[in-house]
Amino acid sequence: MLKPSLGRDARLALALLALALLACKKDKARVEINASPEGGAVSVETDAASVKIEGSPDGGSVTVETDQGKVEIGNTGGNCKAGDTCACSGMGNCTKTCAGPGCAFTANGMGNADFKCPDGKCTLKSTAIGNVTLDCKGGGCTLECSGTGNCSLKGCNSGCAVKCKGVGTCNCASGC
Repeated sequence: MLKPSLGRDARLALALLALALLACKKDKARVEINASPEGGAVSVETDAASVKIEGSPDGGSVTVETDQGKVEIGNTGGNCKAGDTCACSGMGNCTKTCAGPGCAFTANGMGNADFKCPDGKCTLKSTAIGNVTLDCKGGGCTLECSGTGNCSLKGCNSGCAVKCKGVGTCNCASGC
């Protein structure tokens, strides 16, 4: 049984609304359905917008994307490549991990964001509403926080720095 972060009725209502809005457009919609015992996804895409609903035993999410931007609702996660910008910008909890040293993390969503930088040299700029954590086992990380939640840098051996401008508190457990 799925443990979605959104209730079943809310997901269904959102999906139906999105499908109705997309059907009203003159563009032809492309619909894709993938299902397995581990989870599944429904995607509806037009030339102007897309809606994707995903579910797994760990939770679910809804992503709506238009030319004006992208909104994620629900819990999200994933890996980032070193040197790339990696963002938590949706509504819900988010976990991102840097594969290699030097990721540039951003958090500007609503919910808790947890970033992992095992090889160090990562930066995190947060304007998020919610708690933000950077786990920097490799050292040399910088956390800049100007949101409304609490920010924490943990696991750092040395060379880390925290700058706090927001409403919440900032904490550096070690290495700062």
